[in-house]
Amino acid sequence: MPDLVIGHTTETSARIWVCGDKRRHTCEVALQPKGTPESHRISLERTRDYTATVDFVELQPDTEYAVTATFSPGATEKVTGRFRTFQKQEDGDEFTFSFVLSSCNLSVVAINNLLTYLLAFGGTYVAVASLDLPQGSWRYARFVLLRRMLRRPAGWLVWAAAGLVKWMTGLKQPPPPFLRSPFLKLSAVFESWTVDVVTKEALLPSVGDVVVSLAATGVVVCAAAKIDATGKKVDVRKAETARPGDDETEATWRLVVTHVEDTFAPGETLNRRTSGDTDDAPKLIGKIIRSVQCHPWYERPSFFIHAGDQIYYDFPTEKLSPDSNQYRLAYREAWFDDAANRYLLSHWPHYMTLDDHEIADQFSNDFKPPEKVNEQNLSEIVATPAKYLEEAKAAYRDYVQGRQPSEACASGAAAGDSDRLWYCFKKGRTRFFVLDTRTGRFDGNSEQPQIIDPDQMEALLRWMSEYRDDLKFVVTSVPFVAEVSEKGSREALKWSGQAEPRGLVQGPRNPANDKWNAERFQAQRDRVINHIFDKKIERLVFLTGDMHCCYHATMRIGKGSKYASTVVHELAGGPVNQLQLANEVEFNISRIGRPSGGADGVFYEVLLDQFHSQMNGVVHVKVSYVSREQLTRAGRAATPEVEWCVIRTLTDDGATAWTAVGEAAPAPPCGTPEPPLASAPKGGEPIMKGLITFSPRRDLPEVLGWEALR
Repeated sequence: MPDLVIGHTTETSARIWVCGDKRRHTCEVALQPKGTPESHRISLERTRDYTATVDFVELQPDTEYAVTATFSPGATEKVTGRFRTFQKQEDGDEFTFSFVLSSCNLSVVAINNLLTYLLAFGGTYVAVASLDLPQGSWRYARFVLLRRMLRRPAGWLVWAAAGLVKWMTGLKQPPPPFLRSPFLKLSAVFESWTVDVVTKEALLPSVGDVVVSLAATGVVVCAAAKIDATGKKVDVRKAETARPGDDETEATWRLVVTHVEDTFAPGETLNRRTSGDTDDAPKLIGKIIRSVQCHPWYERPSFFIHAGDQIYYDFPTEKLSPDSNQYRLAYREAWFDDAANRYLLSHWPHYMTLDDHEIADQFSNDFKPPEKVNEQNLSEIVATPAKYLEEAKAAYRDYVQGRQPSEACASGAAAGDSDRLWYCFKKGRTRFFVLDTRTGRFDGNSEQPQIIDPDQMEALLRWMSEYRDDLKFVVTSVPFVAEVSEKGSREALKWSGQAEPRGLVQGPRNPANDKWNAERFQAQRDRVINHIFDKKIERLVFLTGDMHCCYHATMRIGKGSKYASTVVHELAGGPVNQLQLANEVEFNISRIGRPSGGADGVFYEVLLDQFHSQMNGVVHVKVSYVSREQLTRAGRAATPEVEWCVIRTLTDDGATAWTAVGEAAPAPPCGTPEPPLASAPKGGEPIMKGLITFSPRRDLPEVLGWEALR
């Protein structure tokens, strides 16, 4: 299916990635409004799976552009998207922006495939088991002898038939998936409309259905709500209001729709198309009486960051041969077979990195591959770590790397080359370093243990030093600050205090720990910790995924007094969609450590400050610069603050939770700079949020001369 993804975007440029197929291998990419740079016409090569990247330059800052990709020469097809360039950035500029941090996207297609696999296996098992029924269960006595003769061959035949079906189909459910997409709500909390329509309950659309009017289209986000003339919800659950035949009685219902194109005008007829409907004729819903743009629950993000596990190549089975074509298929299924994810990728800029599931579970360059991988009898494929990495990187270059930034990470450093997967970018004075923690990893089975290779480590430390006083985000696919528990720890902290214990792990929890705090990787982690202390690195936040939870954790590094220490923060985003969620007892709630090879007396304390794992969720991060007199001097730049909120991606809050027309709007969970268009959700949903502020480290001479610094 042809499609596009918005990549690295600055104030004057944008990188657009497109994907065609063997029937549509030529693409023309154009921007609107008029007066923009000329369109790009490109050929899509089969060797790159019909993918390519185009760059648009000389764009206007802080301007919204519509993207149209026209694929030919087969049946011409157009794919559209949208993005906004960043604000004009001069050196040292400080301005507010926000982004979304997510990870761990187990696609709805993969879940469908798992359900299909379970049903197929269960059906086959039942069919074979039925051949072993007691003889008395056979209806006619003359068949008893045949049963004895044919039972075993019939069982073999059933298993052979099941194997043939698996070989031919891969037991994959054809699209579209029939599960709710987490990306539907994720886009809706930033942009959505309510549409009030007069209809019968029996005609209401379901979540995920496409609704259309004369000119507009949209996708239903949540369950419809019955409302009265004032727009208030009617409680249809009460027994006294529920009468037989009510679903055939016309009433006013409120729908919440996102992915809206054009305008739903009052007086027009509203129709629907189900996600799996092959009939082009839409089905009647009713007459529109009102449409209102919803107040966003969170400030619209400038971009998205995906901190690894964008695909699960090893799900639902780990025993897959390393094959670049199968890796590419996994990206297409995760991104484009889900219509809501396809919309999200084409309407915001995206920055990505990879983790193990883009290659193989628990991958390192010296890991032990699964024992049986050649299920397709591909004898020429040797399942070595090098082969896994080669095939996975070939697909990653085609689908991800080409639309990432390529500029140098620090002054005097070389720009990105075609092989390295780590990179840097900036938004005003805020800096980002996106690590590659997988392709250079060794577990210590053949080489010295490391999470990142020496070149990347040197670049990271130079980058930290050059932008020592700027707000810095380091994206790492595995946690750096928070510590996965191998034995269980809750030590009394010197600086951060100690709340009531929230649970202590008894015995090992994660013997296969592949995070930064694993013993075999401690030397690299200690080197970063010592560098932060020695170079007085300030305003540092790690962004991570991997753990199937959201949290805020801190690491305070120093010696002696609290004011002479530095606090490093970490936010975990994700999972956007997962079947398995983490538990708080998998972490060290608090722990004191001492880095090796550093200055005498230096130690650090780690605290898991807040933890959320009740449901799939991502983190909305808002960066602001504020004037705080106690932390800044005359002429110095404002100090940054980082406000963060958890967005749960699979909840259905009902239509009246999104807007209540005519009522005053309470403050949304994370403040928005614009006045509301309609009221925000009453009370909102249960979330976790926080505010990160930065206090500079003060050594004793500085503290004694504090008055002179003001």
